[in-house]
Formats: sequence, structure tokens, C-alpha cells
Amino acid sequence: MANVAQQPHLIGQTSADNVARYFAGQKLPVQTFIPVVPVKGPQEAKAVYKQLGYGELQ
Repeated sequence: MANVAQQPHLIGQTSADNVARYFAGQKLPVQTFIPVVPVKGPQEAKAVYKQLGYGELQ
């Protein structure tokens, strides 16, 4: 079992970029991969939470 954090800001930015490329007539890949961030334990969860721009966990 593993814990991971998704990157919603990067997901949104990549989606917007793909829409812009589509409307510009560019060919898009069938899928776009956005990596997840592995999280091991409560201390690392706090660091990842901050890294992703959510602020600070108490």
C-alpha cells in the first residue's frame, strides 16, 4: 500500500495547455501523464502539503 498526492494545479495547467494546443490545430497525445508525489508518513505529508501550495498542516 502506498500514499500519494495528486498535483491539482499541474493537472489544471496541463489541461488548459492541451485545450489551447487543440484550438491551435496541434495534434495532442491520447493521454497526458501527470506524476503523483509519493508520501511516506505524517512528516512527509506536511512537507508535500506545503510543497503543493496548500499552506501549512497543523
